[in-house]
Amino acid sequence: MINIVIHSDRGKEKVKIDRHFVASDEPLFIGLIVSPSERIWSLMKNADSAILEIGGKSYSFRIPYKIEVGRNSIFFVSPGPGDSAAILEALR
Repeated sequence: MINIVIHSDRGKEKVKIDRHFVASDEPLFIGLIVSPSERIWSLMKNADSAILEIGGKSYSFRIPYKIEVGRNSIFFVSPGPGDSAAILEALR
């Protein structure tokens, strides 16, 4: 399970992300699939970074790539150096 924590005008928003996949393991990129109808979409669209909670731990992520695919957007996120192995293990 992945939760995303991102800043908004109301403070921090925390939302469960149900649809995700590992796009690359070296370097690690995780694709987060979000529909524009979801409340977190507009916040992610304008963000450069976020906190992801994976396996009970929090990690800082950059959001370097965002693409539109059909009716959804895929936000590709990448963690800071040194966190990749622990994150991959938690995702399995």
